[in-house]
Amino acid sequence: MGLVLGQKTRASCFTTALANPEVSRRMEMIWSGCYHRPDGVGLFWSKILGGDKPIFTEQPNALLVSAIQGRKPGRALDF
Repeated sequence: MGLVLGQKTRASCFTTALANPEVSRRMEMIWSGCYHRPDGVGLFWSKILGGDKPIFTEQPNALLVSAIQGRKPGRALDF
């Protein structure tokens, strides 16, 4: 999201014929808002995790699979 949403926002700025410095200024405002507003991080992750279509893979990667291999289901894994 973060990256994907940022790429979409940046792309939409270019399609509206904004100059590169203006695009960079707007993107900086967006990213700094995510980290400096008290509710920014929550809004950021809500956008990433709350959508109908995840912007990340829902399949476990090889590292996770190897870490839990042979473990019994039923307990949380602090990874």
